[in-house]
Amino acid sequence: MVIRARETILAGTQITIPYDYELTWVSRARNLTPIIGGPCDCVMCVSERADGENAYRLRQKLIEDTETARLDNGRSAGSTIFDIKLEQAHTKRLVSTYRTDQGLPRAPLFTAYLYTMQSMDQDATELNRPDLLKHSIRMGFEALKAAGFTNIDTKLTGNTLSSRVLPVSKECVATCLVDINTCIVLMAHLSASFLALSEIGCAESWFRAAWWGKYTLCISSLDDWLIYIISTRSKFWWGPGVV
Repeated sequence: MVIRARETILAGTQITIPYDYELTWVSRARNLTPIIGGPCDCVMCVSERADGENAYRLRQKLIEDTETARLDNGRSAGSTIFDIKLEQAHTKRLVSTYRTDQGLPRAPLFTAYLYTMQSMDQDATELNRPDLLKHSIRMGFEALKAAGFTNIDTKLTGNTLSSRVLPVSKECVATCLVDINTCIVLMAHLSASFLALSEIGCAESWFRAAWWGKYTLCISSLDDWLIYIISTRSKFWWGPGVV
């Protein structure tokens, strides 16, 4: 087993690891309370409990209703992706269920921003809309932020970062509640989008980030996907085989 720190750990600091990988504090509490004899006091659980029961119930209903709608849309239209307005509306409602002062990883928001990005990317490709592609890239930045990455370089043009500098912080990687493979593929997809906009510096920077994530996290199964994403601008979706 390889355990990697999400942040700098000072000498003498107590190190803890997650005992449960459920997405909500309610499901985690159900599993952990019999083991630890009470509610978990990690920053994630404390923060989510502070959002309140009403916010939790609304959040879960939004997620369940949207997942059902996506499945219905997949059966009728052949795609699990809504149009842009519906995806944006869902994401906005989901954001409203969280307090704005936390800045902690939010797995449901990661998924919402990812779907919004895909919807915008699809229309940008079909309609040849560079402006939509830029909005898609912004949604990708928000997805990485929701996954737990920090110090994200959100510039859309003129990236002149040194080859030794990444567009995300090396000190903090995605939370264990988010699939890291998907995050790495997302970085590569950002690179491909920048390439389509002829922003070579940004494209190079994000492709470097994808390879850094792959090797830092010891993932050996993404080579073909990363090469495929960066070498073609054909339609690309995160299918079940990837995530």
